[in-house]
Amino acid sequence: MQITYTLDELDLVANKIIEKSTSKVLLFDAEMGMGKTTLIKAIVRALGSKDTVSSPTFSLVNEYQLNKRQVYHFDLYRVETEEELYDFGIEDYLNKDAWLLIEWP
Repeated sequence: MQITYTLDELDLVANKIIEKSTSKVLLFDAEMGMGKTTLIKAIVRALGSKDTVSSPTFSLVNEYQLNKRQVYHFDLYRVETEEELYDFGIEDYLNKDAWLLIEWP
């Protein structure tokens, strides 16, 4: 699904995404500089985290704390092979009861 919005609507959009989601795995696919991380920051904030959100470009994954759960934010832009995903344990993350926000799926 494609959503168009302005920065003024960011918090409203983040809350709607959470409300309408049927999965805790959300994929963000857009060109460089289109605001994927900005939207993810708003979603993490709407989920209740007080953590500072930044792009995990070099670490591949950042973890943010909610009350009793975590949010994992992935940036797979630099991943070139499926092997790299297994090397950092992607399957372990996919089996967690947590929100997974994945840029460049």
